[in-house]
Amino acid sequence: MKQRKRYERSDVSAPGAHKTRNALVILAALALVLGIGIFALWNLAQKNSNLGDTDLSGSIKKDGGKNIATGNTQLSDHAVTTVLVFIHADNDESTLSSVKLLSLDQSAGKGYIVSLPTDMVVSLDGAQTTLAEVFSKQQSRGSIGVVSGATGVQISHVMVVDSQGWEKVLGLSSVGATQLARQAKDLLGLLHTDMSAPDLLNLAETAHGIGRKNLAIVDAPCTSVAGTDGATQTVVDPEQLGLTIGTLVEK
Repeated sequence: MKQRKRYERSDVSAPGAHKTRNALVILAALALVLGIGIFALWNLAQKNSNLGDTDLSGSIKKDGGKNIATGNTQLSDHAVTTVLVFIHADNDESTLSSVKLLSLDQSAGKGYIVSLPTDMVVSLDGAQTTLAEVFSKQQSRGSIGVVSGATGVQISHVMVVDSQGWEKVLGLSSVGATQLARQAKDLLGLLHTDMSAPDLLNLAETAHGIGRKNLAIVDAPCTSVAGTDGATQTVVDPEQLGLTIGTLVEK
């Protein structure tokens, strides 16, 4: 049995106040934009086929998995909503730039944006590979199951956006509510998701209910293992991740 050791990724900065502010900006901006009203959202949804993608919904239903307890933990009874966010390169939808797991724990009143490594080890058809490799071949629909399997987390919803679009979301922190409303159509046009307009509004309301001070951004807990070829592999620690986001509790 290969020995695992915990390590810190040199290419990922440690969580801090600046990163936390960015997390709050993302959710607050979405909440403000989506707060323009259900009628307006419905109109946008009618015109934007990237909302309510039935293929994505089918993939989540089939491959979204379930929360998995470990030997030292058990499933919590918390109401946790998870949104898997795939961010691909601006000029290449098959190149994965980064991955986020947005987790909103309504029971505990806490929320997280977890950065998942794109080189994390996943299992596909019985063989080990990386998430980036799977995404390059199967894009978002074919990547949901491998993420759920590697993290032990059930996926509630999926969002897909390019790097440029993600930066635009971050940039919304510098504009006022009126400008946010004006930019709502453009922002929703950047999102490809299984969620309908009401689903997006519910997500924003959930984030708003949790509150800014209870939202944080963190890196996924990882371990390093030696692969069969001797190379170091990045493995997400499902137990620590589940304990962090509230899907698991210690026995």
